[in-house]
Amino acid sequence: MNSTFLLLADIRAELEKAFKHMVFRAKTEHSMPEAHRPPAVVIGHVPPKRSVPTSAATVQDDSEPPFILVRSLDGEFGQRDKHNAAVHQVKVGIMCCVYSDESYSEVQAGYHDIMNMVDTVLLTLNSKDYWADRHWSRELPATWTTGLGKALDIYAAGAHWHPYYGAAVIGTFYAASPHLPRVAEVDAHEPPRRVG
Repeated sequence: MNSTFLLLADIRAELEKAFKHMVFRAKTEHSMPEAHRPPAVVIGHVPPKRSVPTSAATVQDDSEPPFILVRSLDGEFGQRDKHNAAVHQVKVGIMCCVYSDESYSEVQAGYHDIMNMVDTVLLTLNSKDYWADRHWSRELPATWTTGLGKALDIYAAGAHWHPYYGAAVIGTFYAASPHLPRVAEVDAHEPPRRVG
């Protein structure tokens, strides 16, 4: 069985390639022209915002949209196949967030951007069946939903708080674990014996 973090790192690397030339609106000061950049792709959590003096120019960082978070949501380790092989199954959440500075009544651009991001994530997940040096397999279906849950400490579930738009894609991956024979408990004075 391979490390779960290596799975997340491989997903991040594939998403970075997929979004390398795909730019989205980025937040700027009102006096600055509209900015565009590819989304930052990070594992776990959005990086903390940098503290800058109020007189400093606005600096774009990975804590501002557009960004994509890759994180494990939950998993299960158990028996799966007819050979009684132990399998590790992990659900991976890919949280997407875009920014669209438009009017409250004309929100189409924000929905356009978030749906394009979701579609690209789905295409990326479908681009290969095996991940992290072929130790993890992707399982279908992959699901998605708009809005991000409060439990994720980003935005309210099912809601898009203008000008931020969010969505989550969930994929399931599994890795087989070789069966290791158990070693019998031994007396401290005896050499270890293999049971099997």
